[in-house]
Amino acid sequence: MASPNSSFLLVAFAIVAVSLFADNATAACDNDWTQLSDKCTAFAKKGIEPLLPSDDCCQTIAQADLVCACSKVTPDTENNISVPLAIMVASFCGHPLPHGTHCGSVVVP
Repeated sequence: MASPNSSFLLVAFAIVAVSLFADNATAACDNDWTQLSDKCTAFAKKGIEPLLPSDDCCQTIAQADLVCACSKVTPDTENNISVPLAIMVASFCGHPLPHGTHCGSVVVP
């Protein structure tokens, strides 16, 4: 039977491990958001004729956690980009968002 001290250490280790994983996941999501903004914004801007996304944009989409990136879409973001167009860009690149994903004020049909 484990002593109370070893049980406490095991729980403490688990908490630290989960915390580190969460920090890494947040950093990865932030990086995905930055990369998508840099490589793909031009193809989803409001007020422009839709353009076919570049290979660079599609490669970025392929490597990104799009559901996490969608969680970062704010009303300010939606002032500058068309979320429905961004969703179509992801689909065009072969990486459609799952049905029901919330992307800013838009829910993927």
